[in-house]
Amino acid sequence: MVFLHGGNYKSGACSGPVYNGQILAPTIDAVVVCIEYRVGAMGFLYLEEDPETGERIPGNFGIEDQIAALKFLWQNLESFGGDPNRITLTGQSAGAESISLLLTSSNHSELFSQAILFSDPFSLPLKTPSDSNTLGLSFASLLECEPASLSCLRTKSVDEIASATQESLSQLINHEKAFQLFQQWGPTVTEQPITSIEAGLNALKPIILGTCSEEGRIFVYEILPEPVSTASYNMFQNILVPGLSQEIQFFPPDPNVTDQRDVLSSMVTDYLFGCPTQYMAKLLIARGETRIYHYLFNHAFSFQHVWQQYKWCYGHVCHGCDVPFIFQSAILNNEEYSAEEKRFVSKYSSYLANFIHSGDPNHTGDGGQEGTDLTVWPKAGQVPGHLSTLILSADEDIRSVEDISSEKCQLFDRMGYTGVSNINKKNLNM
Repeated sequence: MVFLHGGNYKSGACSGPVYNGQILAPTIDAVVVCIEYRVGAMGFLYLEEDPETGERIPGNFGIEDQIAALKFLWQNLESFGGDPNRITLTGQSAGAESISLLLTSSNHSELFSQAILFSDPFSLPLKTPSDSNTLGLSFASLLECEPASLSCLRTKSVDEIASATQESLSQLINHEKAFQLFQQWGPTVTEQPITSIEAGLNALKPIILGTCSEEGRIFVYEILPEPVSTASYNMFQNILVPGLSQEIQFFPPDPNVTDQRDVLSSMVTDYLFGCPTQYMAKLLIARGETRIYHYLFNHAFSFQHVWQQYKWCYGHVCHGCDVPFIFQSAILNNEEYSAEEKRFVSKYSSYLANFIHSGDPNHTGDGGQEGTDLTVWPKAGQVPGHLSTLILSADEDIRSVEDISSEKCQLFDRMGYTGVSNINKKNLNM
């Protein structure tokens, strides 16, 4: 199991206790690897070629780090007791987004046999070369490198680069893509991953993908620390998702409160995470891959110390709520699972182990979890025209639903994601 951490491509590291695999590895009987990669400007700074000097900064160094690590594992995993032909590439948030890019790369998708995408913000627009160049010029200006040049940037200290990276986070580069503020630094692409997969330019592999039920809350409350009025909510809605104001009945402001951030959080959850993930699952099924498994994580963990900097996530299923259960790492962070959570962790790890060993979360054969009382996790396309989903929670029994689709998601599907009109969906059977 190879893991790519999240962090908005601006932060994150494998060194923290939350990603420690010492408990997970023996539980699932697999080698667990967490890949470090460069983030922020050090990982994703892009500048077009200077016509006078010929200098350019191509960006995507963080992605190249991931690829280099996967190639190393492919060549050396046997020395660590692993099988290079049975690599399950997993990632959360930006890490999952990175996997989407690798799935659409014919040169690199062969480096893993299957994937798990935890909370991939599929509709968050990655920057085009033009937008990345604008960000790069702005970043260079903050470092007083004008005109922008590689030679000037190389004279700056790590602290200066880190400060400019942080200062650049609030700059809106493209006013037609306001959602870029949720992820300023990141890969430079000529085509969005979701568009490539719409066009069938992806490898077919067994995939688990899904989201937490309140993904957007942590971002909305962090970016908007003060209450949002109804008037401001309507403005934000039109800026973030142009055209949605015509369908206001799906996300109406709450007339009983003066702060509309909860409603805005719901919209962000659906548009950035929930709905495009469901759409992606349907795309993969339509492409002919039957081994697709979809989930919704719906449990707010009982320990609250993790949210000390994000108190608005207390009692909510925020972005990242599933990570302590994936790695079973609460105890390593001086936290303790409730009795219900301990039972849940056991079942959750069984699904992961089964998938890692066989490509099927229900499998109990070689390396699988024998004797566990698991709810059957149906294939997402099990019922034609529906999206079967496993609801994961410690507060109630794990259950499957025949179809999780909603009118809101159907609306977003019609509108298109990342500002790109969707390709013909006749084969999606929706």
